[in-house]
Amino acid sequence: MAVTIKQSCIDTIRDIFDFKGRASKKQFWHWMVATIILAIIVMIADVIIFPEKIYSVGDDGAITLLETQSFLLSDLLNLLLALPTLSLTTRRLHDLDRSGHWQWIYFTIIGVFVVYYWCFKAGNSNTNKYGQAPLA
Repeated sequence: MAVTIKQSCIDTIRDIFDFKGRASKKQFWHWMVATIILAIIVMIADVIIFPEKIYSVGDDGAITLLETQSFLLSDLLNLLLALPTLSLTTRRLHDLDRSGHWQWIYFTIIGVFVVYYWCFKAGNSNTNKYGQAPLA
């Protein structure tokens, strides 16, 4: 049975607190594509719902910029997606026989590119110290 994007997202949310085991490349990239599409939709909603700039005109006629674009909905979405993405990436790294602690390199300039490069690679098809190979 082929794994769909919907099923990958359901599995990722169901396993939100699971930092053990392994995740397939397909599940990881299904989740990433779905979250990117959702982030774009929410960002568009932010721009439509919240004004780009709010100005105030004082009694003396002076115009003051009070606020610039708010991405409140996008920020909330990022908070909601952080934990499932972190746990899924940990399980994806486990499939590559790497520790989830490698995600600490996100805090370096090139770290996110290194982790995503690894996530593009095929996982270990054999059982490793993190468990059985994922089915998909």
